[in-house]
Amino acid sequence: IQDFNVLIAKNKVVIKMIDGYILVYSKSKKIDISTKDDNAYIASLVKDATQNDIQISTGNLIDTDEIKFYVENFNFDNNVLQVEGWAFIKNSKDNSKDSLFVILNEEARYYKIPANMLQRSDITSTKKKGKLDNSGFKKTFIGEKLKNEKYKNFVGIKNEKGDLKYAKTDKSIKINN
Repeated sequence: IQDFNVLIAKNKVVIKMIDGYILVYSKSKKIDISTKDDNAYIASLVKDATQNDIQISTGNLIDTDEIKFYVENFNFDNNVLQVEGWAFIKNSKDNSKDSLFVILNEEARYYKIPANMLQRSDITSTKKKGKLDNSGFKKTFIGEKLKNEKYKNFVGIKNEKGDLKYAKTDKSIKINN
């Protein structure tokens, strides 16, 4: 359902349950389907798909030069950021308990957004240094609640000890609400 989160957040689609399957279709289409709605379940799906769980902190981030990363896809259109790639802490032998974040940094504050983790066994096989399968990340973020500013993009990793490392990418976005 996360693939539809932008459309759900912008109220462009209808979500129905049919025989245990989720049906998502455009509100501009008139489809006559009699279903027994599971409104609580559908509401939880909509909340999960549209929730931007942002942690706001003050300060300006500095690249710690401890993360190896690559941003494979970075798209920003209509205040919707879609970013996908991989990242791991350089000296890590096992990142199975790490958490990845997409971070937007403006002058005096930064917004840490938890990314969806993707399994990337290709990183382990290419880097040949332990278990780095938990390196992939993907996030779609709707920036409508951020103030109009230019934001630098960082990748952040919190290891199992709770230590945070940051890497500045060559990407930035400009919010225009």
